Amino acid sequence: MDFPGSGPAAHFFFELWGKPMKELREKIEFICEDLRRILTFNHINNGLWDIIENNESLQKDNLFYWWLGSIYYDAIAIGIRKFTDEDKRSISLINLLKDIKNKSINNVILKKDIENEIALLNEETKNIKTIVNKRIAHRGRERIENIPNYQEIQDCLSYLQDIVVKYFQILYGAGYHIDFSDDWKKIFRHAWIE
Repeated sequence: MDFPGSGPAAHFFFELWGKPMKELREKIEFICEDLRRILTFNHINNGLWDIIENNESLQKDNLFYWWLGSIYYDAIAIGIRKFTDEDKRSISLINLLKDIKNKSINNVILKKDIENEIALLNEETKNIKTIVNKRIAHRGRERIENIPNYQEIQDCLSYLQDIVVKYFQILYGAGYHIDFSDDWKKIFRHAWIE
């Protein structure tokens, strides 16, 4: 898809100037907040495991590690699931894509691109949606065959980041970047238990 200024995205961008564009921009801002939240959580989780892996004295079985892994997995999976919530009352990435598609009246190319994007979003998140719906949020009776592993979650997060940045750029004509410069590790440089 082209950047506003040329091609199908430019036509869409100028078609929607005014109230419809304002509404879409408000939605992408909420979606960016959700993305920032789960990417920050992922960043901190990965950093914690790096600390553990690089410190032999921490490499012992511990209930805390199970708890940390469980909290991470559930939070990230639910966070990813939010992007695909099709309830019309929800602000989600999939609903934003549908809104853009529906408001892009004269732009057949953009509509086809968005249909492909929606199909890919559903495919990329399929296993994660299943684990959230059948195990984390609810307890289904059936056996789950494809439990998402760490790499699948990382790939999904990368895909979500790419697609959110892409549509932020289309709606704002500017890039979107998440900054992880906060020194969150400083809390671990002091003893927690005296």
